[in-house]
Amino acid sequence: MSEPPIMPAVAKLSVAEAASPGGYALALGIALAAVFVVAMPLLISRSVIVPASESTLYDVAKILFWIFALGVWFLPLRWSFLSLLLVMQVDVVAPEFVGASSVGWENAIRVLVLPALVLWRVLPAHSRKFVWTKSVQLWVVFVLYVALAGLWSPYKLATAKMVGYLLCYFVLFWAFYWGWQRNIIDAGLVSIALWGSLALGCFQSFVLGNPMDAWEQRFSSFCWPQAFGPWLASVLSVLLFHQGKIRFRWAAVVCCLTAMVMSGSRLAFVGSGFVFLAVWLQRMLKGKESLTLLSLVKSISGTGATLLVLCAVVLYSAPTNRLRELLLLGGHDYQSATDIGTVAARFMTYEAVLSELSSRNFARLLFGTGTSTGGEVVVNYNLVTTVGFLHSDYVDPNRSLNSDLFKTLYEWGGVGLLLGSLLIVRMVRSAWHLGIRQRSVPGFALLGVLPMILLGLGEDNILVGSASPIGVGMVLVVAWASTESAPIADSRPISARTRS
Repeated sequence: MSEPPIMPAVAKLSVAEAASPGGYALALGIALAAVFVVAMPLLISRSVIVPASESTLYDVAKILFWIFALGVWFLPLRWSFLSLLLVMQVDVVAPEFVGASSVGWENAIRVLVLPALVLWRVLPAHSRKFVWTKSVQLWVVFVLYVALAGLWSPYKLATAKMVGYLLCYFVLFWAFYWGWQRNIIDAGLVSIALWGSLALGCFQSFVLGNPMDAWEQRFSSFCWPQAFGPWLASVLSVLLFHQGKIRFRWAAVVCCLTAMVMSGSRLAFVGSGFVFLAVWLQRMLKGKESLTLLSLVKSISGTGATLLVLCAVVLYSAPTNRLRELLLLGGHDYQSATDIGTVAARFMTYEAVLSELSSRNFARLLFGTGTSTGGEVVVNYNLVTTVGFLHSDYVDPNRSLNSDLFKTLYEWGGVGLLLGSLLIVRMVRSAWHLGIRQRSVPGFALLGVLPMILLGLGEDNILVGSASPIGVGMVLVVAWASTESAPIADSRPISARTRS
């Protein structure tokens, strides 16, 4: 995923599909329903709800998928985007599905067809000559190298899937970019998408009995909690930084934070801390020419106070939440990082990868062992059940290492690491320039989400998450920030010119 590209001069296009009173009524209805059902765990015990079977979950997810997919195709463009954001919440997985040797066609449509359809509908004809920026070219080179590395990999189907995930990022970015640029996507639509995802989460977690996470009962929509939490952190960034009016903004923020805690996502929890830091930093820099030590200290203090309240809520109201392990690190029960949940299993996997790398020749270090070969480490070192797979046949070649950094080192070698590092450096530079130098509000939103992106690349599977909530949320913020980077005659940000 590349940083916001520096686009040529592009004026905002007017859109007839503006928010209507009916849209606000829809938002109000979803909001009231979501607020009610988010309070349900405080009123009833989830232990009395018997989790639905895998077949029931599959049937319900399939119905929801096709409802939202039809919305992407047939609804007006603004609501087509909403349907796209919601369909990405629905992971359709058939019982006994083996991802290494088969294809889930609903998920294939979600990865490739639906984003391409929205891009085709939103892309202005005159913009085609503008899409090949340097960052985009670098991303395309990275994708081509991943495909090339599949030539020396025995896992051709998994390689094709990996390339599809990366292409999905490319298409989603441009779809969201033009959605923001043309005012089809705005913070109001993102807020409605949040309420919709919370409603899906309540239905999956409380009505169906949370079959997505029957072991820990973490809150999520029809996807894994570790993908749902970061989506909430990305939406939180949009809600906090948008300077226009958002109906029920603070109700949305409270419900977003509540759902994030209930999801138990450590990545999202830490990421939300950086979002709050960026909020305080943006406030401290108002009217000042440069970043000072005093501004930074005030921002950190304000963030610390905010997180202290949030941590107190977690410790005293959610005694079984996995976030307690992170907050109590260093205490009697959690003396080291390996005592926290799945951290020990991840460290064992990373050590196995490093052991493999230490015995490689120069060619293997430079070019890697090929796309989607990371699963071999898990199988060869008897880590199948340790990292959460029932059997070696169920090992997902693209997700087994639980780290895009180690995946890159093992599968794509030094060449892949170089290309990925260049993309990250350019994204960080662009975010810093937009936020700190230009004082762009969307730039600050990207600065808030950026640490979560970097942490996710180090300890999670971000690259394969393009068509899941974790990737969609991140790309949504990146695309929003990129609309502020177009050099035009008026030096004010696009959002400021629109408000005036």
